[in-house]
Amino acid sequence: DAYRHGARLERYTKSGERRIISVNLDSEQDLRLPVEAGDILMVPKALADLEDTVVLEGHVQRPGPHQWRPGLRLTDIIPSPADLKPGVDDNYVLIRRELVRGRPIQVLSADLGAAFANPAGPENVPLVARDKVFVFSLAYGRQRVIEPLLDEIRLQSTFDKPAQQVEIAGYVRAPGMYPLEPGMRVSDLIRAGGRLTEEAYTLKAELSRYSTVNGEYRVTDISDIDLDGVLRGDAGADVELREHDHLRITRVPEWESNWSVSLEGEVRFPGEYRIRRGETLREVLERAGGLTDEAFPEGAIFLREALKEREQEQI
Repeated sequence: DAYRHGARLERYTKSGERRIISVNLDSEQDLRLPVEAGDILMVPKALADLEDTVVLEGHVQRPGPHQWRPGLRLTDIIPSPADLKPGVDDNYVLIRRELVRGRPIQVLSADLGAAFANPAGPENVPLVARDKVFVFSLAYGRQRVIEPLLDEIRLQSTFDKPAQQVEIAGYVRAPGMYPLEPGMRVSDLIRAGGRLTEEAYTLKAELSRYSTVNGEYRVTDISDIDLDGVLRGDAGADVELREHDHLRITRVPEWESNWSVSLEGEVRFPGEYRIRRGETLREVLERAGGLTDEAFPEGAIFLREALKEREQEQI
């Protein structure tokens, strides 16, 4: 792993000055260079970065480098779903791209499931040399990969080019900050966040957008997103995002309101019953089949936790 073209000969002259002579160890002419007492030959190590490669990482069966060639696409390095580990999120694959070494990076994503379904479609992204492809799990590890990418993006930001990042919060599988891609829309950010959870409110979402007025102060604009339209594929509802946009997904009202009552004693079907808002004791008794022939309705006892607590306070 020596870098043969970049060797250096360090030499002290008779006047006591130090000189550096570049040496190419693959050149016959340089190899015939006479050495002198006290010379030091420094042979550096080759760069660790691989050239003409694409690196695959994350929740896949066979991570590692792949040879890049013109026309290489995403499904060429991930040929089938069998190459993915169980519990994979194949809807959001992230690609870190550095077209020129040392220059600002680009970040783009792809829907791997759509690429499998239509290899000739746009989701089967053409890859370039030095691309890094990250495949995520639904359960863990997403922010561990994304945060270093966001750090690179923030370092690239200036006053006239804000950091290209957006955020999704609330009821998605993986809330957090994500890179803003060219042409990214609300549906893309939901896909980045691992899609909506079971309790998500799917009719409306809230988008917060920040802007600077005349370079003096920052204002926030809050708008509602037709989330139902976005999920149905309505292009008009699927708003294009800008840097620092914040999307909030709320929860279905009273999602955890699983109220229940217990009926004991002389009812036909005693037990615990789930109730709906506004339901009466009479209705619950009818669901339980009513009272038995031996029931004594006038002696029924009604217990409620709030009444119990009030009674304890009075005592």
